[in-house]
Amino acid sequence: MLISLLTWIGIVVGSILLLLLIVPFRVRLKGLVDDREGLNYELEMDWAFGLITVIAVHGRPVTIFVSGIRIWGFSIKSLKKEKEEKKARKKRVSATGMFQWIKQHFQRVATIIQKFARALFLKGYIVGRIGLPDPADTARLGLLFQLLRVSKDRFRLSINCVYDDETINLNAMVQATLIIGYLGLVALGLLLEKETRVMIRGLARA
Repeated sequence: MLISLLTWIGIVVGSILLLLLIVPFRVRLKGLVDDREGLNYELEMDWAFGLITVIAVHGRPVTIFVSGIRIWGFSIKSLKKEKEEKKARKKRVSATGMFQWIKQHFQRVATIIQKFARALFLKGYIVGRIGLPDPADTARLGLLFQLLRVSKDRFRLSINCVYDDETINLNAMVQATLIIGYLGLVALGLLLEKETRVMIRGLARA
């Protein structure tokens, strides 16, 4: 009896894990960041083609739906303090070391971003302009934008870096489809490549 019960529990857990690996998550994000108007966003994520849906809109509680029926809502603010405490405990990699690492492994990082963008079926756009207080930080962002530009034909990134003014004005609409098992296979394939392993070791020393 006990063995039979454990077998059924194993079958159920295995089935759930299999579904999580092969059934896609769909994510849609639409937002605006502006130094005058502030932040405004709308995020929607669903699993199993709408069986479970999570919707987050700026200024409103996050809401969870099952088959279109509202099940639960909670405020992000209540989770903010705990998140900040965890972040403070993390060991941070210096920004200078990080960007030197990116420069050193630019082609490999670009290849990884490109492969994951394809695996995520990424599409949409991010457009606008940005300028940070330190022009050096703006230049580093420009380097990251160069990496992202090669990611996907259906994904358009058009952000102008401003070096003589502190400003931010970004408009985004991004859609992605996450299939956990497929992403895992892509990650495994990249880890089997020697260039990726060398790059990761370099990050640890950054």
